[in-house]
Amino acid sequence: MEALVAGVPVIASDIPGNRDIVHDGETGLLFPIGDAVALTVALDRVFDAEAEQRSQRGIALIHSQFSAQAMADAYADLFERLLHNKKAAQSR
Repeated sequence: MEALVAGVPVIASDIPGNRDIVHDGETGLLFPIGDAVALTVALDRVFDAEAEQRSQRGIALIHSQFSAQAMADAYADLFERLLHNKKAAQSR
């Protein structure tokens, strides 16, 4: 996240946690674990003509989904749903 929001080109292994923020070709580049050839290809691409656009999309993703405000809103929505579910269960 820190690299994305800083606008640094990102290459990451293709694992679940990384896939949440690095969308291959959109916000950064992913390569399969243990695939040295794919990593080499990603390294060759990291500063290609699309690098600036990937960086800008990465910054936008972090600000929209992982900023303090976005996280606070997500928690508020969660608490509201939990409260609603509790009230619904109590009224049964």
